[in-house]
Amino acid sequence: MIWFLSAIFFSLFCLLGFTHIRVYLIEKKNPPEGQFVQIDDLKIHYVEKGNGVPIVLLHGVSSTLNDFTYSPVFEELSKRARVIVPDRPGYGYSERPKRAISPADQASILEKLLNQIKAKNPIIVGFSWSGSIAAAYALQFPKSISGLVFINGATYPWPAPVDWIYKAGVKPLLGPTIANFLFAPIGALVLDKNIEEVFWPGSPPENYKSIPIELIFRPEQFYANAEDMVVLKPFLAEQSKNYSKIKAPVSILVSEEDLIVSPTIHSQALNEAVVNSRLTSIPNAGHPLHHSHPQEVTKVILEMLDLVNELTQHS
Repeated sequence: MIWFLSAIFFSLFCLLGFTHIRVYLIEKKNPPEGQFVQIDDLKIHYVEKGNGVPIVLLHGVSSTLNDFTYSPVFEELSKRARVIVPDRPGYGYSERPKRAISPADQASILEKLLNQIKAKNPIIVGFSWSGSIAAAYALQFPKSISGLVFINGATYPWPAPVDWIYKAGVKPLLGPTIANFLFAPIGALVLDKNIEEVFWPGSPPENYKSIPIELIFRPEQFYANAEDMVVLKPFLAEQSKNYSKIKAPVSILVSEEDLIVSPTIHSQALNEAVVNSRLTSIPNAGHPLHHSHPQEVTKVILEMLDLVNELTQHS
């Protein structure tokens, strides 16, 4: 029995050591590439490029700001606008509050960030999970936004249950156990399979492999992922009742074959709920359109930019 217990503790020690050595090496290889701003008691990391109307690109879960900075969309937009890409709280190199936070809380943090860096009346682009933040921002700060673009955005509650690993991740004892002992080694094993599923029916572009995606395997980011996924569904059940109040111009990009965020439940329903919206449907495309179809995404965002400039001239 003593030998058995010793073997278990030794195995746990090895897994813990693997996780933290891996974190050290990952962060040494991929240091922060942007700037930091102090928002209340949090340091928020962001990257920006270009001049003009601010366009804010918000990444989803299981990612960092690199999900956009490594997309051709970032460079193309920066030729005509001031493009701002933050690490959301708890992701990449941004800090997260110790308390649970909702998409509305994250929208509030974003608004403070944009005020501090003097990025007024932005166009907010929300991809995947961050569709909830884009909508929350428009509802909380209607006079401080020029337009909204949703890329397969999560905007409504869905019938399927939240994955067990996210529910476990917010439990006091189980969460730290998964984050510190299991998430990094298991995540590395299933990463390729998950990427294939996200891009189905297509495949990831060659440059996708250069994204420092290993940053997502750090314990703190696991906690952020888990909390975000657990709070999202009940939050959207309430927020979605108010979408008819959104008055800013809205563009919605949707992949017809998206396996991650249902086109019918989210994008199509949002298009029906918002008066001033336009839906662009992309056939035979998976979830991350900014990687698989960057030209189409850039076109829609620049059309929003043109509309915003036109409305500004006539106001």
